[in-house]
Amino acid sequence: APPLAGLTPAGARSGPPADGWEGPNFIGSRRQACEPTERWAEFYVQQRVLPFAHKAAEAGNLGGMDVVKQACDALLEEDEDAPLARIHGDLWNGNVMWIRGAW
Repeated sequence: APPLAGLTPAGARSGPPADGWEGPNFIGSRRQACEPTERWAEFYVQQRVLPFAHKAAEAGNLGGMDVVKQACDALLEEDEDAPLARIHGDLWNGNVMWIRGAW
């Protein structure tokens, strides 16, 4: 099975990069914050969603922030009793190293 198969259910801390990683954090070519928070929702809203949504709105690529802010508010209000898990959404072919015979 691919290495990511067990990654999501492996649990995670809320915010900091992987154990041992001390370098900068990027999404594409854009640097992004990666600071620990008490709750995952705080990390995700403040360090992922809102910074990129604001940039998109400023560039004219997002019609407005109202729906984004409503979604973020709902996420922050949600109870977080579930264990944290890693999420990944960067498996596009430009972000994956293809090695013949690796699988």
